[in-house]
Amino acid sequence: MYILSDALSKRYWALLWGAAFSLIAFLPTFRHYRILSVLLGILTTTYTAWFMTITSDIEGPQDDVVYDAPENVQDFFRGFVPLLFIYGGHSSNIEVADVMDNPAS
Repeated sequence: MYILSDALSKRYWALLWGAAFSLIAFLPTFRHYRILSVLLGILTTTYTAWFMTITSDIEGPQDDVVYDAPENVQDFFRGFVPLLFIYGGHSSNIEVADVMDNPAS
């Protein structure tokens, strides 16, 4: 983080991130990580959306951009299937957490 903003000292960044990451040690079970990850996901998605909105408002449209779409069904699925694998991998971690909590089911 010091590379992104050198307005604060390296010691301050180390203490800030050390305090943030040490909070994970106080989570009693793996189920609580799900709540933390949902909250962090909402916060980071909101931050990214606002960042992109403000940046696009400041910079405006570009002149030399070419927008193209899939030309056939095969091209559509060629772009869509990697997204399924990405999000499928993330959701499998939540399923593993449920199974670890109640292995009889």
